[in-house]
Amino acid sequence: MLFAGSAGGALTRNAGAPTTVASGTRITAIAANSDATIVLAGLATGAIFRSGNGGGTFGPTPVFTLSGQVNALVFDPTTNVYASESTGVRAWKSIDSGQNFSAANVGLPANAVNAFAVDATVPATVYAGTNGAGFFKSTRGGQ
Repeated sequence: MLFAGSAGGALTRNAGAPTTVASGTRITAIAANSDATIVLAGLATGAIFRSGNGGGTFGPTPVFTLSGQVNALVFDPTTNVYASESTGVRAWKSIDSGQNFSAANVGLPANAVNAFAVDATVPATVYAGTNGAGFFKSTRGGQ
């Protein structure tokens, strides 16, 4: 499954008809779980919207709103989701497929996290790439 976000707040799946996530804002990050049934869309406004039907529709209100732009979203092979923002707490973690988030920036510097990667064979191993402070690794699921 291939997803693409637009500057107008629409998400397209496999070059099909676009689904509007939120009008008038940019989609800055997209993540899907392993079978692409749950899709998260992060926006420039800091809002994270969730779809439970593969991106066909999104709820009318965000499931979570960060204080800055959503820089990155990634699912691990289980139900964990990692999110980052351009300001504030910087790194967040959800243990319920993106329904709720809590801060997860222990050991990270005050710099923004621009990217996450999760080891597919050892999901507790999470990598974070920051803006100017280097590359960090957690072997405890971001804790």
